[in-house]
Amino acid sequence: CNLWNLWAVSQQVTSKLNNANSTQDQADVYVELASALSWTLSAFAGVGRDSQVIASEFVEMSVKDAITKTASNLNQQVVIKRFVAAAKVTAIFGLFAASTEIYLTERQWQQSDDVFERMLLVGKIGTLAAQGGVSAFQLVNIFASEALLGEIVAAWMVSTLFYAGIAYLLFSALYNYYHRDEMQNWLLHCAWGTSPKPQTLEQELTALENIIWKPKIELTKNSVDIYLPSYLLDDNKKHFDVQIVTKKKYENVNLGSASAYPEEIRRYSEQFKPKLIDVSQAKRKNTANGVGYISVPVLHKEGDEVIIAINYDRAWTEECQSYVGTRSSAGTFDLERTKDVVSKRHGVAGLTLPVAG
Repeated sequence: CNLWNLWAVSQQVTSKLNNANSTQDQADVYVELASALSWTLSAFAGVGRDSQVIASEFVEMSVKDAITKTASNLNQQVVIKRFVAAAKVTAIFGLFAASTEIYLTERQWQQSDDVFERMLLVGKIGTLAAQGGVSAFQLVNIFASEALLGEIVAAWMVSTLFYAGIAYLLFSALYNYYHRDEMQNWLLHCAWGTSPKPQTLEQELTALENIIWKPKIELTKNSVDIYLPSYLLDDNKKHFDVQIVTKKKYENVNLGSASAYPEEIRRYSEQFKPKLIDVSQAKRKNTANGVGYISVPVLHKEGDEVIIAINYDRAWTEECQSYVGTRSSAGTFDLERTKDVVSKRHGVAGLTLPVAG
């Protein structure tokens, strides 16, 4: 099962990298591959661990004592050492695999707006946490000097992994069955879908634009990277406006005697007011697979609010669309569609940006 999963994930790496809209999406592809590889290595190491047959008289001894008492029985000593080494590899890769998949599942949870899907993903995270917890407990026992050989793989651990594994497969299967992304939902409800909605052709086309031309934002330590629809960067007749505002995280500092000086208090409070960023310093860049984006230098600290507002011309209809979003930590996120949030309806036609480097 793990080998099949690893093969399936590895076959999709190239296509997922080509379709990645940001460096965060690209990183997630490698995380998924690392997780699948770790599950496979953990499973193989587990087979090697379980194949070691330890005499019952040593099961109730600590690892150190068992190795010492088998000095005259080299075959049994080798078996014990192999068991401990294989158990260590199994636990390390099992813990890493569970942790990385929890991260990927949390990303799915953040991107889903369906209550039932989110419930399934929470259940999946719970099963992964149980499996990761068993691996962590095994590692503690392996490195503990007084831990018994029989406690490294106890009966309750086997039961927990068994039932958590079944629950994991159940939650995963239900999620995959019920989950539909935005494009699948659009195809389901469009004019030629199996469950068409009563809507005009213009409404249908607008809904499609909202899916395929959705801007994506990546907040890094020193910049806001904006992945706009490609037609905006290639068509000199299209317009777009960007506004970015930062709001420093408030720090409750005791000014002490400075309270007697209103000017000092004013200067201190001034730094927490919203600050409009000069977007004219933006540069055009490309990801490793050639996806173009705009990088705006924005200095901020973890916890500071970064507010992004974008207004741009639609591709196929004579309208504009606005998006807005707020972020206070590094990562990738989608902006929310909203009413006009940029004062100018149209910016500079075919805005020319300097190319980085």
